[in-house]
Amino acid sequence: MLVIVENLAWLIYTVVMHARYGQTFGKMVTKVRVVDFRTEGKISFRQAWLREGIPMAVSVGLLGYEVFAILTGRATPTAIANGGSLNTKPFWLLSAIPGFWFVAEVLTMLTNDKRRALHDFLAGTVVIRASNEEGAAQRGAAPNPVLQPRGL
Repeated sequence: MLVIVENLAWLIYTVVMHARYGQTFGKMVTKVRVVDFRTEGKISFRQAWLREGIPMAVSVGLLGYEVFAILTGRATPTAIANGGSLNTKPFWLLSAIPGFWFVAEVLTMLTNDKRRALHDFLAGTVVIRASNEEGAAQRGAAPNPVLQPRGL
């Protein structure tokens, strides 16, 4: 049960925080915000889910495989201690996907002007400096959240 909670807690946290506030606590500290790429406004829950879609699918896949291993007796304490319980091709393939995803994200971010990562393109979002919005609001000007976008 703890494995399920652990695997899904980060997903719920990031989706809810991005959809409600446009920021996670880490983004608040670094003063960046996620906005809709076209409207420059708040993102929807759908966009927040799309931003986390690939990591969510990989997490669910790994979780499903782990549950399957437990239910079929492959993931017993003895088997885990001997290193053989999850030492299979499907497990290693599922475990390698996050690394491939990370490389694709970085390469995408480094090859466009707005520094949008792959998940930003999938969701139609962009990450901007939050201080731009605050500064524009203080000056009485309309905020332009795509002024200095940053793909984080």
